[in-house]
Amino acid sequence: MSKRLLFITPMFPKNKKEDVIVPFITHFSEEFANSTDVKVDIITLMFPISQDYFFDKIKVYPIGSGYKKGFRMIPYLIKAILKGVYLSRKYHYDGVLCFWYGHCTFIGRIISFFSKSLQMVWMLGQDVKKGNKFINLVKIPANKIIMISHQQRDIFYNNYNTYVQKIANVAINPKRFPEINKDKRRIHIMGVGNLSPLKNYSLFIDIIYALKKEFPNISVILCGGDGDDKKMLLEKVRDYDLINNIKFTGTVSHKKVLDFMNNTTVFLHTSKFEGNPTVVQEALYSGCYVVSTIPLEKSSEMDTFYHSINKVEIINRIRSVLNTPEFYAKRIEKFKMTDTIDVIYKAFFEAKQG
Repeated sequence: MSKRLLFITPMFPKNKKEDVIVPFITHFSEEFANSTDVKVDIITLMFPISQDYFFDKIKVYPIGSGYKKGFRMIPYLIKAILKGVYLSRKYHYDGVLCFWYGHCTFIGRIISFFSKSLQMVWMLGQDVKKGNKFINLVKIPANKIIMISHQQRDIFYNNYNTYVQKIANVAINPKRFPEINKDKRRIHIMGVGNLSPLKNYSLFIDIIYALKKEFPNISVILCGGDGDDKKMLLEKVRDYDLINNIKFTGTVSHKKVLDFMNNTTVFLHTSKFEGNPTVVQEALYSGCYVVSTIPLEKSSEMDTFYHSINKVEIINRIRSVLNTPEFYAKRIEKFKMTDTIDVIYKAFFEAKQG
């Protein structure tokens, strides 16, 4: 009997050109469908707003809610549930995988109840924090939850007294990267992420301002779409006289981001909170020296990763790297996509066999 899973996610790209939309979810889903004996269907709640379509082997069913909230979201939740129940009766899914402990988990809980299929919830970031209303609304036992890191597991345990054993790390797809650039890199420092308070680019700019005193021609790129902090950040760059040093690219393709990384010496990640950021792993694999306010598991094993939340320590470490006469770029693949796929596969099919 053939194996089949239903994935439920807030959003998914309409085609290969939309490579900035949930890149990890996209890469994982595509690799999972291509490398296992499992047929994958996807219900995507928010985006795209389109008709059903195929993404390679994957059949995608868009619900098209956009960013609606509150009572305006209810018709779309009902639509997603009805679609999922219909598909479950038609295809007899082995299970339902929900990305993030949120609306998708609520939808998946009802679908799995009516279809009597196994539901698993993959917590991918801020859903582990206090105040997640879905934790109490939709009770999911620990053995049906998957975390993206041991760090996230510990945060979730401290906040909700629930200990999760399954860990499926966020991972990169090496096939998408250009050949590593071991020659001179023209971008000194790079950041990636939308211009929101979470990314803490105010600290990022303070660090560049301090470094410019020693490196007047420092070259910096910030790749990220508009966010609530955009106006403030542009004013700060102007006030600090960094207009000729920091380039805001706006939203660019994932391919372009990887090209920029391949020409960057230091990747500076100043986020206030993230689970297991894919972008940090992409930078490590691109040969960048990564300085991050977010810890990475077993980072002591890597000599091109540095974690600190102290601004002075961050400035001193970047200064040291930029003063290194010959920075040697090397790839680091922290986690492997094959291992991540294996964890998710076994979560459904070993559990079913047991």
